[in-house]
Order: sequence, then structure tokens, then C-alpha cells
Amino acid sequence: MKLRIQNEYHTWSICTSTKVHKFFSIFFVVILVFSFGFIPKTKGQDISLLSLGSNLRQTYINPAASLPKKWNISLMNTQVELLTDGPTINQLTSVNNDGRRYIHPTNWQNHVNPENLISGNFQLNTIDIGFKTDKWTFLAGHAFRSFGSLNYTEDLLKLAANGNGPYINQTLQIGPIADYTTFNEIYLGAQKKFNKFTVGIKTKLLFGVSNLRTEEADIQYRTNDDFYQWELNTNYAIRSSSTLNFRDISDFTFNSSGITFDHLFYNNVGLAFDLGVNMQLSKNFQIFWSALDLGFIKWDFLPRHTVSKGKFTFEGIDPLTYLNDTTGINFTDSLAAFIPFTTNTESYTTTLNNRFYLGANYVWKEKWSFNACVRFHRSFVKSNAQLSLAATRSWKWLDAGLSYAVTNGNLWNVGALVQIKWKPLQVFVATDNLFSLFSLYDQKLANARGGLSISF
Repeated sequence: MKLRIQNEYHTWSICTSTKVHKFFSIFFVVILVFSFGFIPKTKGQDISLLSLGSNLRQTYINPAASLPKKWNISLMNTQVELLTDGPTINQLTSVNNDGRRYIHPTNWQNHVNPENLISGNFQLNTIDIGFKTDKWTFLAGHAFRSFGSLNYTEDLLKLAANGNGPYINQTLQIGPIADYTTFNEIYLGAQKKFNKFTVGIKTKLLFGVSNLRTEEADIQYRTNDDFYQWELNTNYAIRSSSTLNFRDISDFTFNSSGITFDHLFYNNVGLAFDLGVNMQLSKNFQIFWSALDLGFIKWDFLPRHTVSKGKFTFEGIDPLTYLNDTTGINFTDSLAAFIPFTTNTESYTTTLNNRFYLGANYVWKEKWSFNACVRFHRSFVKSNAQLSLAATRSWKWLDAGLSYAVTNGNLWNVGALVQIKWKPLQVFVATDNLFSLFSLYDQKLANARGGLSISF
């Protein structure tokens, strides 16, 4: 029996069950929960680190950045960011009468890409120490870091927004690509000055907390016009450690960790390097280049390999078989049988998502600082770039400035940065997008950074 279901938002063609039409909406809900809930607990407004004068925080993006004093200490510096190059949250969701958000994509058609990135980053540098001599500078510190990226296709969004009615006999690619990692890093570093050049390196020992990475992401979906059968051709595989507990498509849990020192000095060990070169072209003008997070983590604590591979057809369920069944229609069991997964225990290794910077700083009349920075973030999921410009005015006890940033699919981000100086203490806050403070769900970039440092 053919059946077409139509409501205000979707038209679905299926075999027999009126419940089946919810599947792809539920699938997309999982994607958004992962994106806007799971990831944000986890690349950032880096221009502020260049705009607030010489300080230890600059070594986060440039290991060769010069330090102002002999002793330099940085405490509890925090960074958080959410970035998308596709539709915003308000373009993907709506709010019901109870104030709860639900999946109802609207006004997204002119904002969607064939592939859409959502990424987030959280970094807490608990303590950093820098000791400076005439020719050498030594660095040490600890940070907890969490980053995640998710790439979903336009085809998946179209199914969630329109149902499968408009796409009968069309093959759609709906497999999302995810990458999520949390870890602690302990580092030692050094800088060496050669006339106008300074070279810096950090060696970082990593201890992974949790990880999830899509190894294969091919899910091809098709609705056959014969009896509206669902046809899937899958080659989908996920690696995970302490994150995904997957039993079947209808029974799985995500375990996202907060700030924790789990596995510190044991399990999930990795190694990484940060490299930087600083060139002082004149008294007031300098440029730098850096490459960060060149390394890997080997995941050996609860490592899982979850795979679905093959061609599957969902014929639907026949309501007649349930007329005398008091337990009701168990749609999830049928769906789990439709898309089988297998899970094995198997250790694995992941590389880090690298970051590359090219920046410049010009100081005018000792009161004004002008900065430019280009960042390229090479991600396992989808790489992205950001250009930032900033101007900062310095007073005796205060630094304040404005910034402008361009990211993928987003040309207008105006930010602000403020630093209060009470020698030897400095406290700062910054954001790349002031508008996100007032309309977060309508923005493609939202971030904040803050912390304190001591120099003497």
C-alpha cells in the first residue's frame, strides 16, 4: 500500500507507517543537539592576543612572542567560541508556546551550502609561566582543551525541512562528519633570540579525555517510487573513546565531559609541537608566523569502532499485524533492524586539527597599536580561514580597542577588547562579535576570551 503523509512542514512518502516520517527530523535533531549542545562545551578571537601589548598570552598563538618582563605569569585564561558557515540557530529552529526550541528550518534556503560547518572550541589555560633572560626565554604551563566540528549536508537539511516527498527517486547524501576531542596538555617551551629574529617552540605532552571521529561518512538515501520504500547504501564508521555508547540506531548515548583531569599521566597519551618565528623589522613594526598543534593522540581507553556497511531497504511496517497487539507499534525496533551497526573494541590514533598564523603589529606614537592576523584552521571535518584587523588605544591604566573579523560565509563581525592594568596585574576581556551578545541565535560567530596575567 502506498501512503503519502503531508503536514504543515513536511511531505513524506512511505510504505505504511504514519510514524516513519519522523525519522529524519529526529536524525537532524541529533545533529543539532551535537552541534549546539555537545560541541560548544568545547577557534577563537586571536586578534585580541596581539592587540593588548607584549604579554605571555601571545604565546598561545605564537611561541616566539616576546615577553615584557623577567617573570611572567598567566592565570585562568579562558576562551570559548561557536562558529558556523551555514544557517544560524534561528534559521534552523523555532520556539513553541512553552519557550522550547524545536526543529523547524525557515529562511535557510539562501544560507545553506552543499556542506555546512558547525564548530566550537573551549580552552582553559590554568597557569602559564615565562622566564626571560637576555637571549633565552623559557615557558611552561597547563591547559584543558575541548574542540569539536560537525559537517552536515544540504541534502540532510532538505529532508528535515521538506520531508522526502519532493525527492522521490533522487539519491541524497545525508552522512554527517563529526570530530570531537577533549584533552589536557602540559607543555615546556623555549625561545631563542637571533638579532631581529626570535624562534620559539613548545613541546606538549597530551592526555586525552574523550574523542569521537567519523572515519567513513557515506550514507546515500533514496525513496523508491514503487511502494515508497526507503533505500540506504551505507559506508559509515565512527571511532570513539569514552564518548559514544552505541547499541543501535535507536539506543545510543553521548557522554560529553566537562573540565576534568581524567587520564592525566595515563591512558590516551599523545605528543604535539607548536612552532613560531618572530621578526622585528623596525622598532615599531614586527611580523610573525606560527604552526600549532602538530601532533597526535593514541586512544586506548574504552576505544570503540562502530560500523554500518551495506545496502538496506525498509519496506515499512504493517499496522494490521498490531491490531490485536496490546504492546503497540514498536517503530524503533524496526528501524534498528533496518540500519544495523556493529561495534568492536579497537585502539586508534588521531591527529590534531592544526592552526597556522601569519600576523603583523605596528605601534604608532607608543599609544596606538594596529594589528592584522590571518588564521588557517586545518580541520579533519572542514577547514576554514579567518582574517582579523584591530586598532587599540593605550592609556596608563587601560587598553581599549575595536576589531573586525571575516570568516567563511560571514563578512561582518565587529568586536571589542578591554584590558585594565594595575601593575603588575593585567585583566582583560574580548570578543570578535559584539552583536552575538544581544542576538546569539542570529549570528554565525560568537566568542569570548578573558583572563589575567602578572609581569615583574
